[in-house]
Amino acid sequence: MIIIDFDDTLFDTQRLKHTRADALFTLGVPADLYWETYNEARRNVDGDYVYSSQRQAQLLSEHGFDIQQILNALETTTSHTSLCSFLLPFAESLLQYLQSLGQPIVLLSTGDPDFQTIKIKGSGISQYFERLILVNGSKEEALRTLFEKYDEDSTWFINDKVGETLELQSMFPKMHIVLKKSPKILLEEYIQSGLPYFEKLDEIKQYVQRFA
Repeated sequence: MIIIDFDDTLFDTQRLKHTRADALFTLGVPADLYWETYNEARRNVDGDYVYSSQRQAQLLSEHGFDIQQILNALETTTSHTSLCSFLLPFAESLLQYLQSLGQPIVLLSTGDPDFQTIKIKGSGISQYFERLILVNGSKEEALRTLFEKYDEDSTWFINDKVGETLELQSMFPKMHIVLKKSPKILLEEYIQSGLPYFEKLDEIKQYVQRFA
């Protein structure tokens, strides 16, 4: 089995965020207010990841902005054409190669399920996955459920977050792990993790080819 993350692994989430900030700037939303409301909308009081356009638009409406205008501006960034442009280079090439291995491919992503579904299906890659598993918090329970059916020691786990991956590795030490470096995470964290990491998805493809 191959388990792969979405945000900052296959998809340039950081560029999408900045594009959404630019779209709101045309309505007069200052950059600092965009990021303030984005961070507030991102998680709820329980710490779950719950970001959606609606949540951020509601927060901005409390600062005097028209909620429908905000939603309309944000939705310009989530059209099929727009979302396809945020796929990272070689994303489809990697997925096509992984598909050729004949193993089930699972997309395991953290975030509001509805908003994640918009991004995943809008970017045109959902057809590569046997399952889409979208969680608000930890990926631990999802992995435990998957390993009731699939062998842990033959599973590849491809992710960008160092801390999250190390925590999951401590629970599931037999997984074959490879990291995609995210621009929001310091290089030192990847080095110190001791895990294989790469800047580009074609490098991950070449790494998997060596062991598959």
